[in-house]
Amino acid sequence: MGAVLRTGVLTGPHFRWNNTLKTHDIRQSGPPTHQPRISCVAPEISLMSHFHLLSAADRPIDEIPSHGQPGWHDGHPELGRALAEAHRSAPHLQALANHLLPCLPRKPRASQTIRAITIERRSDPCPLDQAVTLPWLALDSSSHRNAIVVDIDHADGPERAAQLASAYGLPRPSLVIDPWSARSHALFLLATPVGILPKARIGPRLLCDLAGRLLAAAMHGTLLPAGTLVKNPWGEIGNLIGQRLRRGPAPVAPLLWKSHQAAGNGLMWHTEPGDLRLIELREIVAALAEEYEEIVTSHATRAHFGKSRGEPDARGRNCALFDLVRWWAYDCHEKDGGRIQEEADRVNAGFPDPLPAAEVRATARSISRFMMNRHKPGAIKRHGRDHDGSNNLTPRARQAFAGRATAACRTAHTEVSLKAALGRLRAAGRSVTQTATAAESGISLSTVKRHWLSIIDGEECHTLSLSGSRAAK
Repeated sequence: MGAVLRTGVLTGPHFRWNNTLKTHDIRQSGPPTHQPRISCVAPEISLMSHFHLLSAADRPIDEIPSHGQPGWHDGHPELGRALAEAHRSAPHLQALANHLLPCLPRKPRASQTIRAITIERRSDPCPLDQAVTLPWLALDSSSHRNAIVVDIDHADGPERAAQLASAYGLPRPSLVIDPWSARSHALFLLATPVGILPKARIGPRLLCDLAGRLLAAAMHGTLLPAGTLVKNPWGEIGNLIGQRLRRGPAPVAPLLWKSHQAAGNGLMWHTEPGDLRLIELREIVAALAEEYEEIVTSHATRAHFGKSRGEPDARGRNCALFDLVRWWAYDCHEKDGGRIQEEADRVNAGFPDPLPAAEVRATARSISRFMMNRHKPGAIKRHGRDHDGSNNLTPRARQAFAGRATAACRTAHTEVSLKAALGRLRAAGRSVTQTATAAESGISLSTVKRHWLSIIDGEECHTLSLSGSRAAK
């Protein structure tokens, strides 16, 4: 018996698929002598990937555009219905829906049970207009990675996202937060999807992996593999099968949990939309590589590629001047334009045939702009015996140095968490006391007392008692 699959959808007694580039009909007058077995679920994803391949047969798979208005939208009403469902489910996230949903595959994998307490956990591909309100949703297709997703297993996701935008100039990601555990998924939607099939180019895949690990290091999270089911901003509690899985006996951020309950919108997760801008892989690497390269790159790789800078570029005096002066600026962390100009003049004077002054000034200005705007001289260093300051110490002194460095790192992380808790208390209009801060941050009261004077403003030092009994003015 013949079956009709219109881009993966059973529609009648004939097999037919159409798109904007080509039209191909296969009609069968009777049962075929050899017919492949058709499953009601699994072939949908396979046909989805084949659809992308066939609709751009003359181009490599990793050059097929899928953002804006993908080819599968043509003649299919799923996108319009999906947007309508998302707007109905979460009216406050309409901008995020308009930004994200057009970039998703027509039949993404989704689940109602994958992280629930239930007998069976499973995920299946289903039409976008049905998947859009399920608790968990995959943003990637079977052939392309549409987004980088970082799993953040701590409550500092909003602070890390804000720092990513303010310190590095990257778009702030959208955060989908579990209101009970305060853990979240950070969503970075890619401007150019990356092919993940074996036949896809290896370069973009490696660059995507590097960019993902850099983002994970900056967010203090874990990079999720392509195709992973993530928290769905429009997932509804009514579509959950089983019991909600909660980490811990009490909410980590009580204010967040109470506000989520008070909203009464029927959503599984609390979502904080980001800057809603597509991001390029090279943009991520350029912004984060210098600061986090030691964290995401293995020691063997650094030893192989970072033994020395080698000789300056020999293709011309301009290239040699650029290399020598920028290396000097990197080593000295020099950002002053006047000093960079002086060093450029000194290097140029050593050439047998010096460059004109105008070219030297242009090179110095270029290096100065980079040092002022984009150079980040290793704010995060490796601690312990690998720290530069402990290279020439005895083993016992090196251990003591490592302990002090680790303690300083933990202190800084604790103060960041406490300041974030203070901000949440002030935003909610609650009394800012040591006891309330300890409850909101999940940090012990004794630790809060120890750091109290360093985390409150100078004005509050005179108005708050060390016992935490009085509210902040």
